[in-house]
Amino acid sequence: MMWIKGREGSELVTIQFSQKYWLKKVEAAVTNGNVLMIEAIGEEIDAILDPLLGRQFVKKGKSLMVRLGQEDVELHPNFNLFLQTKLSNPTYKPEIAA
Repeated sequence: MMWIKGREGSELVTIQFSQKYWLKKVEAAVTNGNVLMIEAIGEEIDAILDPLLGRQFVKKGKSLMVRLGQEDVELHPNFNLFLQTKLSNPTYKPEIAA
């Protein structure tokens, strides 16, 4: 985890699912092209992130869009996502593991 923070520097946005307005922070990171790290995830990942994790992007004009919650968000080409867990042997769906 520390190497990601050192490598990405100020571009890194760190959130947890327990924070208020975490979805707004995800949307802002996707749109602005930040590096997003979701920390302390458990066995279950919120279903709102399934289109992002499954790379279900839709091309509209010259931009890619992804549905997060009820709205479509423009995907910046520099956006990266890291998922961090403290579980020693987590089991996730195959599309998340890929």
